[in-house]
Formats: sequence, C-alpha cells, structure tokens
Amino acid sequence: MRKGFAETIVGTFVLTMLTWSSAFAARGVIFPEAPLELRPGDHLEIVGIRGSVRLQPPAVGAPGQALVRARKTIGATASPAALDAFDKLGFTVRREGRAVRIEPSGMDGAKVDWVGLTRPGMPELNLEIQAPSTPVDIGWRSGEVTLLGWKDAVSVELVEGSFLARRTEGFIRLQMQRGEARIEGHRGRLEASSNAARLSGREIEGDVSAESVNAVMAFQGIEGTVRLRAYKAAASVAKGSGDLEFESSRAPIDVSDFEGAVRGQSEDGPLTIQVTGEPEISVETIRGPITIRLPAGSGATIRAVTEDGRIVVPDPPLRVSVQPGGRSVAGQMPGRAHLGHGSALAKSKSGNILIR
Repeated sequence: MRKGFAETIVGTFVLTMLTWSSAFAARGVIFPEAPLELRPGDHLEIVGIRGSVRLQPPAVGAPGQALVRARKTIGATASPAALDAFDKLGFTVRREGRAVRIEPSGMDGAKVDWVGLTRPGMPELNLEIQAPSTPVDIGWRSGEVTLLGWKDAVSVELVEGSFLARRTEGFIRLQMQRGEARIEGHRGRLEASSNAARLSGREIEGDVSAESVNAVMAFQGIEGTVRLRAYKAAASVAKGSGDLEFESSRAPIDVSDFEGAVRGQSEDGPLTIQVTGEPEISVETIRGPITIRLPAGSGATIRAVTEDGRIVVPDPPLRVSVQPGGRSVAGQMPGRAHLGHGSALAKSKSGNILIR
C-alpha cells in the first residue's frame, strides 16, 4: 500500500446525499468506493461501533478488484449532537504491517469519539467489502455482520446484533453478547460463545464447539465432533453424525437422529437422547430426568442407576432392581443379527430415567 493511502481516501471523498424512505434513516450519505491493496499474507481488521459489515468475494468471472463500499445513516429524530457526529463521521483504510485496517474516523482523518458513538441515536456506518477471501478480524459493537461465500478464517466479536455466515469455509470464531447468530452451509471448524444471543447452525462439515449462558442453541446436520456447554437455555442437535459431548446446568438438552457417540452431564436440565445406528451413550444428571430412545432391535447393553428417581424400561427383557441404595437396571435390549449391539449408560441422583 502506498504511503499516505488512508489519508488520501479520507481527503478525497466526494459525498452524495441520498433520499431514504425509512423513518429510521431520514438522512444518509454514500462514500465513493475505496480500493483495498491486499498482498499475499495480509489479513483484514475491521472495527466499528454501530452499523453493519458485509464480506463477500467477487462473483465468479467478475473482476477481482478489492474495494470498500460505505455509507452512513442517521435517524429522523437525531439530536443536534448526533447530527454533528454524523457530519464529521468518515472512515479510513490503512496498513499496519501485514494488517489492512478499516475503521471509523473523522472526515479529516482525525480520531472519532468512540464512547460518544455508542449513545442511542448516533449515526451508523455500513461497510460492504468485496475482496478475495483472506483472514479477517471483526470487532463491532452493535449491528449486523454478514459473510457470504467467504473462504478463509474469520474472528468476530459482536456485542449486540445479528451474525450470518452462509456458504463459508475455514475456521470461524464468534463471540456475541446479545442477538442472533446463524451459520448455514459451512465447511470448517466453528467456535461460538454467547451470553444471550441465539445460536443456530445448519449443514456444517467440521468440528463445532459452542457455549451459551442465556440463549437457545440449535444445530442440524453436523458432521464432526460437537461440544456444547449450556447453562440456562435449551440446546439441541438433530440429524448429525460424529461424536457429541455436552455439559449443562439448568438447560434442556435434546439430541435426535444423531449417529455416533453421545456423552454428557447435567445438573437440573432434562436430557432427551434419540440416536440412529449402533448406540454409544453415556449420560449423567443430578436432578434432571433422562429419556433415551434406541433404534428398534438395537440389542444394546443397558445400565441405568438412580438413587431417588424412577426407572422405566421395556419389561421384559429388562427388569428394575430395587435396593436400599436406589434403583438400577442391567441387561440387553432385543436385537437383530444384522445389527451391532452398542451400549447405553444412564445415571441420575434424583431424576427419573426412561429407556425405550
């Protein structure tokens, strides 16, 4: 990148006023396209307060020039302070070693009041980046982050808003506080953590590690190793294959149509496990109930133990043993010769156990 590139961009913007029909964006300005000079081995760093980021490679057969399209908007009832911030808001593109950094700035290249921009009613900066896929780090406070067809490693920290990754490849690392995150059609490893942001993933080929405190996690069609940690909100995995491990405090865990090993533990959260193929299940709760549904004719070896709860199993061939220390079952489900056997182990201190 040539010397003075960022300053040149800021200094030569020709702004075009836009007319907005939305009452929430009564005023908008579009910036001229800014080129990105990316070299082999570079990575992008994108930082912002309010607004949106959209990353997408050039269409197949289209010119591969890397560039930034940007606009800023402000609401219809903006305060004088917000309008002043809107007039001064711009952005810079600058190089720091192997990193190409895109961030808000004053129209003269000066630093912006980051704290001031977090206040309600302040302007938003919306960035659309077209570039060949390269590693990228995104730090954004409030708004939308969208990846379409991106095929390299991405790290995203988003305080509140929405995240969407569609038809992506590579490692995705996501940290969110509030909002919603969706990953659809991803190939590669995924690590996601959330406080109160709903996480959902569909058709993922790769290992998944996800953690949530207060919001639902829902995954479907995962091929790989899945590790979930859920605290106060439900987590579900459907139509997957590989290995599944989970930890839960008060969150319900629901596993359905999963082929592979399932292992996990919970305090109060109920567990519902339904597998296909040869079962390999080992689950444990303190107070939460456990429901396990096995394929018909699995021939699986069964062991279930509870101190203060009840156990319900097919009788015959299984029978519950009642002893001073609690209830237990040990035996084998009916099986067919062409199927393997597998096993299912369920333990609970006070929760009920149902095996079918």
